[in-house]
Amino acid sequence: MSNIEKKAASVGNIIGFVVGIGLAFVAAYIFSIEPSKEYGWFAGIWHGIWFIPNYIISLFSDNYYFKAPMHTTAYNVFWYINAIWASIFYLNLILKIIGNIRTLSK
Repeated sequence: MSNIEKKAASVGNIIGFVVGIGLAFVAAYIFSIEPSKEYGWFAGIWHGIWFIPNYIISLFSDNYYFKAPMHTTAYNVFWYINAIWASIFYLNLILKIIGNIRTLSK
């Protein structure tokens, strides 16, 4: 693979990352947590997957939650499992993007 092809692939990866993160924030915002509703195990999976975008949005809004205040024990278990998995996934994405940015700077 030539240097130009590597740079083109890196630009494509960066664009995909930005679009993907944007879609993650849109999905997290559309499916926001209602504080008066009790959530079960399936919602724990969903809310755990969107933990990072929900957390970032909650930093800027007082009435936005990254974890449901009313939930079952199963929600709690699945939320933590998926929040840890999602955090590792996002960290891996960020490290790959850093590698792509380094490729572009060469």
